[in-house]
Amino acid sequence: MSRHDFSEPDKKLLAQRVGYHCSNPACGVATIGPSDVPTDKEYVGVAAHIYSASIDSGPRANPNLTEEERRSPDNGIHLCNKCSTLIDKNK
Repeated sequence: MSRHDFSEPDKKLLAQRVGYHCSNPACGVATIGPSDVPTDKEYVGVAAHIYSASIDSGPRANPNLTEEERRSPDNGIHLCNKCSTLIDKNK
C-alpha cells in the first residue's frame, strides 16, 4: 500500500496557518508549548489528511486524487494527537 505523506515544510505550514492550535472547532487546544528542557518544546500536533494518504484504503480514501493532490496542503488539516486519532478511527 502506497502512502502519499506531506513534506516536512508542508506539515509546518499547516501548523503555522492555525497558530499551532487544533483545527477541530470543538477542541482548539494548543499543539505546541514549553518543555521541561529550557531549550526545547513539546509538540502534540499532527498534519492529518482530509482525504486518505493511501490510494485505496484508510479513512476517506479517494482513488481519484493524484499523488500531488494527496500530498498537497490543500488536502491537510492540523489537529492535536487526540482529535486526529478520533477522526481516523471513526468511519
